[in-house]
Amino acid sequence: MEANDSEGIDRGASNDDWPSLSRPCDRLTRARSAKEKLYERALPSPNEIRIKVEAAERMVARAEERLAAETAAHQEKLKKYEGRAEAIGR
Repeated sequence: MEANDSEGIDRGASNDDWPSLSRPCDRLTRARSAKEKLYERALPSPNEIRIKVEAAERMVARAEERLAAETAAHQEKLKKYEGRAEAIGR
């Protein structure tokens, strides 16, 4: 059994229906176009994106520096503790 591509089309509809469908179709097209324009306007500009990325990179760099400093300080504390533990254990 072959599928009929024209299923769902009312062959009894007269050509007079097109003017009544034209207005809703135009409105739908304009609504979709307006939606796309609003979406594009809501997106940040390339310059805004660049500024935000640079700020995020600076934040990450500062966080990595703080982490390195904290790690070094912690390692120093561990060495001191190890030295005290060896001195007590002798």
